[in-house]
Amino acid sequence: MKSRAAAGLEVMSTPNEVLFFLNLPTADLKRTRAFYAELGFAFDARFSNDQAQSMILSDKAYVMWLSQAFFDSFGGHGRPDPHTTTAAFNCVSQPSRAAVDALVDRALSLGARPAGSTQDHGFMYGRSFYDLDGHCWEVTWMDVDAAVDCGGDNNELMISSSGEDRIRILRPVEAPIDRVFAAYTEPALLERWCGACNSMTMIECAFEARVGGAYRYVWKTREGGRVAMSGEILELEAPTRLVTSERWDDPWYEGSAHIEWTFHADGARTIIVQEVVFSEPSTRDAMLTSNDLANGMSEGFAALDRLLSETSA
Repeated sequence: MKSRAAAGLEVMSTPNEVLFFLNLPTADLKRTRAFYAELGFAFDARFSNDQAQSMILSDKAYVMWLSQAFFDSFGGHGRPDPHTTTAAFNCVSQPSRAAVDALVDRALSLGARPAGSTQDHGFMYGRSFYDLDGHCWEVTWMDVDAAVDCGGDNNELMISSSGEDRIRILRPVEAPIDRVFAAYTEPALLERWCGACNSMTMIECAFEARVGGAYRYVWKTREGGRVAMSGEILELEAPTRLVTSERWDDPWYEGSAHIEWTFHADGARTIIVQEVVFSEPSTRDAMLTSNDLANGMSEGFAALDRLLSETSA
């Protein structure tokens, strides 16, 4: 975040623009100002005193840090403790992925705590932290053009690297999030689309939809052979997140892997983000250069599309 001088508040608003002020309580104004100054934020001295500090986000947006007593004097509901209650997620943008990492890493070095996991969707990247008062801040970068393309009518499959050890697969589908999540966690539905492969037939499908539960899939090939995989459900938060380990009876890559799915509601459809995390970066590199990954994922999503179309009828 580049420091910037106060642009001035000549008027509070006009018919064509509105200034935004976020008022937040802090237990220690001096400590809070020092913390955010270290992160590169500037303050407007004209609107700061021993009860409030005006932090500049842009020429249209400000954070008013208020002492707890001054904050309480405005009335309203009781003030929650941000260390135990999340009332809001405050989000600020950055110009690049590197800038996101730099700001959050600096905040953590100054005593902030990490909040949640890194969100990397190709066109959007974000990390979060709790500041010294417990307020949650999301720091994000977005490629607007790519985001618009992803949000268009074309359900395009996007495959890319994500860090040193993972592959990210993004695909919108035309179905609400609850139905999509069910397709990934209910054996009867899993069998209908995971078993709809041109070269193999699924003969076993088991999935225990709980943390610590197990799953196992077995396919028979056209030649009469068997391909099987199994694993454990590591995380399950219906209908937005699923994480599983992955183990093949006959391993075809080095090391181990686990898969992280996140499901994002987008009106009547759902954006699926699948990240395959490998223990060996060389395996990730080999997968990215292989046509088998894209072909297999395209075939799988086509089968999923057919299932979701049938279940919506």
